[in-house]
Amino acid sequence: AELKSLGQSFRDSATASKQMIHFKCSHETPIPAADCVQSLVGDRNLENLIIATQDAHLKGGLLKSEGIVPVLFVTPFGIQLEPPSKHQKNKFLVMEKGSLKVPEHERAAVGLAQRGQARSQPTKRKEKGANPLSCKKRKTESPVPIHSALENCDVEVKHKRKRQRYKKKLDKAEGFESQEASG
Repeated sequence: AELKSLGQSFRDSATASKQMIHFKCSHETPIPAADCVQSLVGDRNLENLIIATQDAHLKGGLLKSEGIVPVLFVTPFGIQLEPPSKHQKNKFLVMEKGSLKVPEHERAAVGLAQRGQARSQPTKRKEKGANPLSCKKRKTESPVPIHSALENCDVEVKHKRKRQRYKKKLDKAEGFESQEASG
């Protein structure tokens, strides 16, 4: 409603805001947008909102709040993120220290709560052999050849005769005559 009341110069902003997600506020009477955003964020920013604003009053109020609120603003060099305040940096450190500690119920489950307990040694890996797929296969002993088996026998073996091929020889006279007939 506030964008529409600002006039024609903010018409593009009003149409772009229709495409975004809207949070409903519980204010019965209209209040300024900065105060409405401040009340939506609240003290702890439970909705994990990221605020983009050029309003210095709103920026200051969000950085002083107890919750961690990222604030974006536009400069001639582009969109930038406001650096966190000292209060927010301290809160980050507290959260980081809390996340590094192991809770007591997990210590008891793992057994770290009892001191003096020796750590188990990691098991050594077994030495592995060569890859069987990359090795050549062993040659199997071939059965006894027929010729050596037949040498011990008294039976005569007839060898199969090979076929002899004869080349056809042409007489010079016949070749000469055949060339004349064709030419």
